[in-house]
Amino acid sequence: MTDGAVFLDRDGVLNEDVFPTPLRWSQVRFLPGALAAVARLTRAGLRVFVVTNKTAMGWKVLSPARNDEINRGILAAIEEAGGRVTKLYFCGHHPWAGCECRKPKPGMLVAAQREFGVEPGASWMVGDNLTDVLAGRAFGARTALVYGSEARRRRLARGIARARPDLVAPDLSSAVDRILADGKVLAPGRDASPP
Repeated sequence: MTDGAVFLDRDGVLNEDVFPTPLRWSQVRFLPGALAAVARLTRAGLRVFVVTNKTAMGWKVLSPARNDEINRGILAAIEEAGGRVTKLYFCGHHPWAGCECRKPKPGMLVAAQREFGVEPGASWMVGDNLTDVLAGRAFGARTALVYGSEARRRRLARGIARARPDLVAPDLSSAVDRILADGKVLAPGRDASPP
């Protein structure tokens, strides 16, 4: 049995990435098609996890209470759109804290593996930064980089060539199209062997 999952970064994948991060719920703007993409993963029977670095917490710019408010709002919006997130993990440590959870380290993905029995080789990590790709690769998952705009894709070209994500797409919706077509991410309890 192979229990795969799809791990999603938050800012730049689900919602607009603003500097340093949305600091209150009213600043969250979902990217076009993102909520529907999570709903499609849910309808396909796949587990979805959100794994996000919250550097602004380490800098003391974002309070734990505000972070919780934003995350609750995002999860509620996903559910309202027909999607489901099994769990949202975040790293609130300072970038130089040396923690194991901050991407590009795979600590948040490993936590989901321990807590929910996620199989790395049957999973995807989708993010908008090379740190997401590196975390997914370190975990043993396939990786997708969403770039947002052609200008950003050009800026990331060298990093993409070095990190070699398995998939490069303009947005989450396009990435989900290809992940679902791939057919190698299995819902919990599905047998990986051919019929």
